[in-house]
Amino acid sequence: MNRITEEKLWDLADGLISEPEAGELIRSISLDPKLKQKFEEIKAIKISLASMELEVPSSSFTANVMAKWRAEIAPQQSALKTLVNRKIIYGVAAIFIVSIIGLLFLVIGNAPAEPSAQYLAASNQVQNVVNSQVDSLISNRNLWFAFLIVDAVLLLVFVDKLLSRNLQHKNVA
Repeated sequence: MNRITEEKLWDLADGLISEPEAGELIRSISLDPKLKQKFEEIKAIKISLASMELEVPSSSFTANVMAKWRAEIAPQQSALKTLVNRKIIYGVAAIFIVSIIGLLFLVIGNAPAEPSAQYLAASNQVQNVVNSQVDSLISNRNLWFAFLIVDAVLLLVFVDKLLSRNLQHKNVA
């Protein structure tokens, strides 16, 4: 007969073994005093475990565990956000700012000191056209109505986001 392991004894005590195999194991246990002693110990442990009351965690246990988990995860998330070196970003921004300022000085430096008569005439014509276009836009009721509708929709979206964020913070706390 093959060797009887402690796992098989536990399976027999738990009732997880088929009847023919269980009968064979019981016969082997009755013939071997060491196996009989071990099986009695396993049955005693099973009985003592069955008589114990299960402990129930407090109602705030889950909330406490989740709060500690969020506290452990939060620093890791902030560490992931800083994968790009800020010095590189500041360097690129500085290059753009220096380029824009350089172009501004170049344009101002090459501009004539006094505008020509031809420039002044063209400037007055452009100014008149721009003024007429601006006046027509300001007096257009449909444009103002559409502008107010878009503003109202944006305001409603903003208030919805704000209220849902506040509601989520209250539910978490």
